[in-house]
Amino acid sequence: MLGELEYQEFLPEDDLLQCEENKKSKNLGGRPKSLVWGTYAKQGKQVSDGHYEATCLYCNTFWHKGSPQNLEAHFANDCLKVPIEVKQLFLNRLAAKAENPSNKRRKFNNNGRTEQSQTRITDFHESSKLSPEKSHEIDRACVKAFVICSIPWHIIKNPFFVEFVRTLRPGYVPPSCEILSNQLFTQEVAVANKKN
Repeated sequence: MLGELEYQEFLPEDDLLQCEENKKSKNLGGRPKSLVWGTYAKQGKQVSDGHYEATCLYCNTFWHKGSPQNLEAHFANDCLKVPIEVKQLFLNRLAAKAENPSNKRRKFNNNGRTEQSQTRITDFHESSKLSPEKSHEIDRACVKAFVICSIPWHIIKNPFFVEFVRTLRPGYVPPSCEILSNQLFTQEVAVANKKN
């Protein structure tokens, strides 16, 4: 301890402050902060464990409990004052989440196109267990059907609708009303906006 104090006495004051800031800013673990915080949205006071108030830095829209997903959707689809390059950034991010739900990296061939994977026997047989990719594909189709046919969001939890879906695909578990109407819907809006 004494040796450490003697070493610090020889550091200029600015270097000491920098050392202290580095110790404080070390990541203590957990999930990394989303890129929306600081640059695009102001993080307010903590509302609950891991959740904060948020304010859009462009239009000053306020959220009592702002999630990075809602903020990204706001920048991509709703904010009228966001610069076009920021809007495009978040449109691309949401569209990528909608089109490629898994975090696995895709393999590319020499032409820059994705390689087709080998056909699996499970592609021809409906198992009671769905891959995350297939489940996401059904989720996307479900969102499109609800929007285009003007089906109210709450129908997704209707027992008769759930039974109907389970009859068609036993391994599929429909998303909650909240996930369907918020997360999945905003991702599909971003895909549509990206194409425009």
